[in-house]
Amino acid sequence: MRNGCYIKYFFLLFLLPDVHQVYSQSTVIEELRAAVSKHPQKDTIRINRLNELAVEARSNAPKEAFASANEALNLSNQLGYTIGVGKSCLVLGFYHRFRSQRDSALYYTQKAFEIFRQLHDTLQQFACLYNFAYIYTGNGDLENNISYSYRGLTLAEEKNNQKWIVLFNTQLGNSFLNLGDNNKAQQYLLHALNLAKKTNDKDGIAHCVDGLASICEENGKWDQAIQYYETGKQIAVETQNRSHQNGENLNIADMKERQGRYNEVFPIVYTCLELAKDMDATPAFIAYAHGLLARAHLHTGHPDSAILYAMQCLQVNQQLGRKSSSRNISKTLAEAFAAKGQFKEAYQYQLLYASYRDSLNERETIRKTTALQYNNDLDKKQSEITLLTKNQELSRQKNRQQKLLLFGTVGGLLLIGGLSLFLWRNNREKQRANLRLQQQQDELKA
Repeated sequence: MRNGCYIKYFFLLFLLPDVHQVYSQSTVIEELRAAVSKHPQKDTIRINRLNELAVEARSNAPKEAFASANEALNLSNQLGYTIGVGKSCLVLGFYHRFRSQRDSALYYTQKAFEIFRQLHDTLQQFACLYNFAYIYTGNGDLENNISYSYRGLTLAEEKNNQKWIVLFNTQLGNSFLNLGDNNKAQQYLLHALNLAKKTNDKDGIAHCVDGLASICEENGKWDQAIQYYETGKQIAVETQNRSHQNGENLNIADMKERQGRYNEVFPIVYTCLELAKDMDATPAFIAYAHGLLARAHLHTGHPDSAILYAMQCLQVNQQLGRKSSSRNISKTLAEAFAAKGQFKEAYQYQLLYASYRDSLNERETIRKTTALQYNNDLDKKQSEITLLTKNQELSRQKNRQQKLLLFGTVGGLLLIGGLSLFLWRNNREKQRANLRLQQQQDELKA
C-alpha cells in the first residue's frame, strides 16, 4: 500500500450512523452543551446528554468529545448505569483508535461490545464490530479485519440494516484493496455505492468514493481519484463535517502533487494545517500534510524546506509505528540530502529506507499469505453454505413431494370412505324399502 493510504480512511472513521440526522452540526452541539449545563445533577439524564454531546462532537471537537465521554463513563460507573457505560466506552474506543492508541481503543471497544451484546442492542454492536475492523486495519492485521467485517456484514444482512450493509461492504472493499486484490475491492465498493445511492445515504457514499479513489491512485489515475475526493468533499460540506472536508482537501493536494501541480499544492496544504490546529487534528494527519510539503518542496528545488518537513513527518510516523509512511519519507529525506550534496546523510536515510522496505516486504508477504488463506477459507465456507443451501432446498422439495403424496393418499382414502358410506346408506335404504314392500304385500293378502 502506498504512503498515506491508511491515513485516507482516518477522517472517515467518525462518520457513523447516529441518533442525530445532521441538519446543522454546530447548532446541535450548541444545544447539547446548553442541555448539559442546565442539568448539573449527577443522574442518568446528565449521562445521556453527555454521551449525546460526545457523539456529536467527536468529529469537529474531539477534545470536547473525549472529556464528555470520560465524565459520562465515571458517572455511569458510580450509578451502575450499564447502557451509559457502554455508550461512553464506544466513543472512547473511537477516540483512541483515531489517534492510533490501539490498545486503549481495543479495551474500550471490547468493553462496549460485551455490554451491548448482553443488552441485545444490535445497532450498537454494529458500531463496535466496525471499530474492531478499523483497529485491525491500522495494525496491518487483515485477517482479523476481514473477520470482523464479515461478521458485521452477516449481522447487518440478518437484520436487513441497509446503512450498515453499506458500511461493512465498504470496509471489505478497503480490506481487499490493502491485500492488493483491486478487482474484489472494486466489486465490494461499487456494490456498496449503489446501495448507498438508492437510499441517499451520504455517509455511505462518502466512504465508498474514498475507497474507489484509492483504487484509482493504485492505478495512477490521478484525475479520476480527484473526482472521487471532490464528491467526498461536497458531502462533507453538506453535512458540515469540517474534519472530513479538511481530509479530502489534503487528499486532493496529494493527487495534484503527483501530477506536478505544485503551485496548487502549497496553498491547499497550508490551509489544511491551519484548520487542523482548531480541530485538534491527529498526529497522523499532521504528518501526512508535512510529508506532502516535503515532497512538493523537494520537487520544486527547495531541499532545505523538504528536509525540515520530512524530519517532522518521520518523527511522528516512527512514534506511531507507521512503517510504510516512515519508509517513504526516508526516501524523500535521502533524495533531499543528495540534492544538497550531503551524501553521508543521504546514504544514512537510504539505508533507513532499505531497512523499512525489507521489513515491510517480509511482513507484507506473510500478511498477504495469511489473509489470502483466510479469504480462501471463507470462499470454501461460502461454497459449503451454498451446497448446504441446495441440499436443504432439495430436502424441502422432497418433503413437499412426500406431503403431496400423503395428502393424495389421504384424499383417496377419504374418497373411498365417502363412496363406501354412500353405498352402505343406499343399501340400507333398499333394505328398508323392501321391508315396507313386504309389509304392504302381507297386508293385502290378509
